[in-house]
Amino acid sequence: MNIDSTKANTGRIYDYVLGGHHNFEADRIAAQHILKALPSYTTWARLNRWFLQLVAEQWAGSGHDHILDFGSGMPTQGHFHSAAPNAKVVYSDIDPMTVAYAQEVIGDNPLVTYIHADLRYPEPILEAANELFDGQRRVAVGFIGLSYFLDDQTVKQIAQQLHAWSAPGSVMAL
Repeated sequence: MNIDSTKANTGRIYDYVLGGHHNFEADRIAAQHILKALPSYTTWARLNRWFLQLVAEQWAGSGHDHILDFGSGMPTQGHFHSAAPNAKVVYSDIDPMTVAYAQEVIGDNPLVTYIHADLRYPEPILEAANELFDGQRRVAVGFIGLSYFLDDQTVKQIAQQLHAWSAPGSVMAL
């Protein structure tokens, strides 16, 4: 893994503004710059996490207990595995430091795995889901807070791949 703690990362910045402790000086400095330009950023981050928790509760209530989350960031403070504690969850992120920290946060929870992967190439993420979910493809997919980092064609391509892979009855939040 190529880890560079001198470069800020969206997931760790997000962790910082939510009050987390899994971030570096570069992330905190970047967060301060964002907060100067957008003082309501902390509120937006909290609303986004509230949305994620609401989605997890709805998924659990509708029997979706296999969650595939793309671009997960730090799985702290009410992320899917704590909002739906009986669900099997596959998290993924492109940043190796976030993945390393996330694996530490998750610990030895057998229902949760966190892999290093680029969501633009979802094959490794889908392979991890096949393994953890024992082939179950009726899934709930989290694609929250990602589409504005990608061009429309990439979002369309990923959505088509997920649709082709997922079983009928699957759901997605974005």
